[in-house]
Amino acid sequence: MGFPWATHLIVLCETKEKAMSLYAELQPYLRKRGLNLAKDKTKVTKLTNGFDFLGFTFRKFYKKNGSHKTIIKPSNETMKKARARIKEVFIQQTGNNVDALISKLLPVIRGYANHWKRVVSKKAFNNMDAYIFKLTVKFLQKLHPKKSWKWIKKKYFQPDKNGQSNDKWLVTNGRYQIIKMAWTSIIRHEKVLGYNSPYDAKLKEYFENRDIKSFNNNVDSRQKMAKLQNYKCPLCGNSIVDFSKGLERHHMIPKCQGGQDTYKNLKLVHISCHTKHHIDFPAKGPIPTTKQLAIAKKLRNRQRQGMFLEMEDPNFKNLIETIN
Repeated sequence: MGFPWATHLIVLCETKEKAMSLYAELQPYLRKRGLNLAKDKTKVTKLTNGFDFLGFTFRKFYKKNGSHKTIIKPSNETMKKARARIKEVFIQQTGNNVDALISKLLPVIRGYANHWKRVVSKKAFNNMDAYIFKLTVKFLQKLHPKKSWKWIKKKYFQPDKNGQSNDKWLVTNGRYQIIKMAWTSIIRHEKVLGYNSPYDAKLKEYFENRDIKSFNNNVDSRQKMAKLQNYKCPLCGNSIVDFSKGLERHHMIPKCQGGQDTYKNLKLVHISCHTKHHIDFPAKGPIPTTKQLAIAKKLRNRQRQGMFLEMEDPNFKNLIETIN
């Protein structure tokens, strides 16, 4: 097995003797590729003792009936780094208002929650939520040193405005709130079944469903936009969950013309489609009609299929003008 870009790897063996001999076997294989095993970072250990790898702790536990289960969870070291990163946000926002704190803190919370949600993380989520709450209380007390706790509680702590929980101790600025990691669902990684291949046309639906599950590792707003548009780019009609292209938000009514940041006005589109769309329909120009958008979508798909009719072509412009 090759590891062309790997800087870390795990080798699983049945016995300690096999593991020790494998070290010598790997050396010539790696040396040919200009790689070496770092002795200070290489060790042989039992899975029942556990080991840390890329921020996660792997350990096998035996039950009384003789069966066993391997548990993967965030390592103590990565938890320590997460606390340090969150504390850094609070320190950087000292003296600023709650709006600034929420805007900087939410991406950090979502990032760690999405990174950890594939493993056994509920306990880690609860610990991080408790730590964030502790720092939040200190932040608010420093922000209003002359105000009582009763006043602070009444001004900043509100019930969950999104209905995700019954929590009544969420810091909010009226529009946004500090979310809880514990709200993140644990979603286990699913292996590809048998010899299934994405190149098998008969399995198109199977791999589309896998792509959707993988895409749901995104932030909540992107998940909701994708679901509302059936996981398709509205500008070209192709999938947005196959990770083949970058994505960004598109305002159906541009902000410069009064468009709002609402789900009704927002679409998740391919960056390339977004760029082409605004070449043909500038943000400050007339808002395209449904027919114009349909023609543009058809022409983009023809371009993908090798029928290179450029959007700048006068034929396209004339076609748009005839619909007006």
